[in-house]
Order: sequence, then C-alpha cells, then structure tokens
Amino acid sequence: MNVYLVMENRWSHIVLSDFFDSQLNNRASVALLFERVKKSKAVAIDFSGIDFISRSAAHEILTFIDEVQKKGIDFTFTNMAPNIDETLQKVSASRKQNFKRATFVKRLSFGSEKDLEDFLLAI
Repeated sequence: MNVYLVMENRWSHIVLSDFFDSQLNNRASVALLFERVKKSKAVAIDFSGIDFISRSAAHEILTFIDEVQKKGIDFTFTNMAPNIDETLQKVSASRKQNFKRATFVKRLSFGSEKDLEDFLLAI
C-alpha cells in the first residue's frame, strides 16, 4: 500500500487506486480516507489508475482541500486524467455559487374527481 506518513516532515501521499478500483463514486469513502491525513503538513493526492470521479466524490475532495488549506497544509494533485480535472473544475465552479435556484410548484385543486380526471387526460 502506497499511503504513508513520514513523521519527520509529516508528508502524506495518497495513491487513490490503492483504495478504489478505477472510480471514485461516493462521498463517504473519500471522507474516510482523508480522515487519516489531517495531521500532515503536506498532502499529495495521486490519481494514477483513476478514470472516473463522481460529482459527490469531487465535492468531498474539494471540501477536504478547503479544510486543509485553512490549517496551512499544502496539497498537490498528481497523475490526474483530463476528465477528472474537468469534473473537479466544474464542481469547484458550482461551489462558488452561494445560492440555490428556487423551485416553484404550482398547486392545483379540483372541485371533483371528474375535474381531476379531465385534467389528467388532457396532459
């Protein structure tokens, strides 16, 4: 296993393919992995062997990076495929929006079952 923590300089190197087959599919598994390195001074995340990352896993990685940056921990990505870089950039851009689009729902009421049936048949 390539994950190591050198105590003298507290450098953590995470080779994601040691923990995941070619995909990172969920937030929870990424979060558990990163719990191991919160006391490091620097973190290298190696994407070799990873060819897909879900939006939720990308979000979790970016959340982790935000946490470590606030603590002054350096990080770097290595061996990242272009599609993974693109996903991380898109998720990063979406995280900068501080609002959610409102969803408007029109409520309908019907005077009788016949009115409801007529409406449903019309759509």
